[in-house]
Amino acid sequence: MVNGFPTIDGPTPAGKPSSDKHSGKIDVGHHMYSLYFKGLVSEDSLAGFGVAILGQEDELVFQMKGPIHGSDITVLEAELSALKRGLTEAADLGINHITIYSDNHPTHDLISGRLVPKENNMALLVNDVQRIRGRFSSSFTIFVSRCSIKHAYKLARETTVSEISIPMDTPPRRAKPARKMTCAICLDDDVNADQMFTVDKCGHRFCSECVKRHIEEDELVFQMKGPIHGSDITVLEAELSALKRGLTEAADLGINHITIYSDNHPTHDLISGRLVPKENNMALLVNDVQRIRGRFSSSFTIFVSRCSIKHAYKLARETTVSEISIPMDTPPRRAKPARKMTCAICLDDDVNADQMFTVDKCGHRFCSECVKRHIEVRLLEGSVMTCPQFRCKSELNFNRCADLLTPKLREIWRQRIRENSIPFEERVYCPNPKCSALMRVTELSKLNKESAVRRCCEKCGEPFCTNCKFQWHDNLSCDDFKIMHPNLRESELKLHALANQKLWRQCGKCQHMIELSKGCVLVVCRCGHKFCYRCGANARSCTHGLGHVFPPQPQQLESPPPPPPCWAQCLCWLFLLLFVFFISVGIKSS
Repeated sequence: MVNGFPTIDGPTPAGKPSSDKHSGKIDVGHHMYSLYFKGLVSEDSLAGFGVAILGQEDELVFQMKGPIHGSDITVLEAELSALKRGLTEAADLGINHITIYSDNHPTHDLISGRLVPKENNMALLVNDVQRIRGRFSSSFTIFVSRCSIKHAYKLARETTVSEISIPMDTPPRRAKPARKMTCAICLDDDVNADQMFTVDKCGHRFCSECVKRHIEEDELVFQMKGPIHGSDITVLEAELSALKRGLTEAADLGINHITIYSDNHPTHDLISGRLVPKENNMALLVNDVQRIRGRFSSSFTIFVSRCSIKHAYKLARETTVSEISIPMDTPPRRAKPARKMTCAICLDDDVNADQMFTVDKCGHRFCSECVKRHIEVRLLEGSVMTCPQFRCKSELNFNRCADLLTPKLREIWRQRIRENSIPFEERVYCPNPKCSALMRVTELSKLNKESAVRRCCEKCGEPFCTNCKFQWHDNLSCDDFKIMHPNLRESELKLHALANQKLWRQCGKCQHMIELSKGCVLVVCRCGHKFCYRCGANARSCTHGLGHVFPPQPQQLESPPPPPPCWAQCLCWLFLLLFVFFISVGIKSS
């Protein structure tokens, strides 16, 4: 323990001290958690880290701090080590969805894939971070200012300060080498801290040589202007369209490193990942911008004032003014046709690129209509929402697909997410026919502390019994209540009668009804449980193994013997005629 905080050797979830490393997984459900991390290196080359995990309402879920051991540790290595430790702890806590906040530009670009590490130790750290991120259902990276991660910064600062002590009767220590930093322009990671230039308003830091060249060599390389065609175009759509066109031209010019300057707050937040687009057309534009940014070795986004982009503003202003001027005799220029793509499902090769949907994790692209139908079928089947590509197991994100669905399908998907987040043994449905809300037993508030089974519905407020799953029966046992109210189980009995009639099976784990029309008797429920459809036993625990199909096929009758050949039939008829002839001759002679 350092100053009353848990160190690297003894992390403890906030508010839940324990002698073990983790007393158990927290109740995370499908909520999004926030990870703040910071790695610091002091002037004496002492490295430390701080990690803080916050819940959906910004409550502290977990915190830890500790030293980072090693010689000549750079700030970038300390940042990645802190992130690696924070992701590991978050995954061990059972968190599924997490947002990563970083205030260090090189760290943010490394983990987002915009920057490729050159050194071997850096590549190993980045590889470990990406491997741990694969344990989460979703993870996002957002670049923020220093004040946004002040809690993690304080923990890391306390670690580096506490590691400094006054030596007693020891020879004077040799001066430590100057602290090194990385320039975000030339990517030189061997620049002394005193040789870095800091921009006052934003706090961005670059080496003095790059700033000098930036000021002296601010020459015009390329410029263009033009109208944006379409109806009801918003300012945000116009900004993203201009950025998309500019990035495309820069990539075609062979530029590898580029800095993007924007004076529009929503545009800057969208391309930096701090804001998630809600409308489908906005999401497609942002997706195209991020895809084009992947063509550069490095790209950074900086928010500036209007005067900093006055040249681009002047070009855009000239275009809008010329569009409302008196037309000349020359015919108007035809708009360039939209780029076409082929959908891998319907094989339509005449789909506009802005109408294609891209799966985030795997990058497979399909037209929006096919993705919508795929999701609808999967929801009605009760299957997992995976990529439509054959044998691709990447799961679809609800927020990413919400704009493609109808309100009814969105509600079904939300209910499915809610069901999957609650184990079957903790699920309980409100017995009120007009409510039927899904709840978790451990989350329900007790109305009567003397009773361990009386709970109240979170939605309608009706009390019910968690033992028999019926409405609350005061002064009656569950068995007596069922005897006195046999009609309450009428629907359940009808369901089981119909299941027996249709030869349905009930999963032994999640209790869902399953219908198998034909095929192998070894089935897999949507919850992952494998069992035999014929007898209901667990997979491979009965005699109905591979090769058995459903429904059972009737035994085939023995095939009739083949008919005798023609010459045999003729010979039989001949003997029959001769027999009749001799009999008739014998009768006449007698």
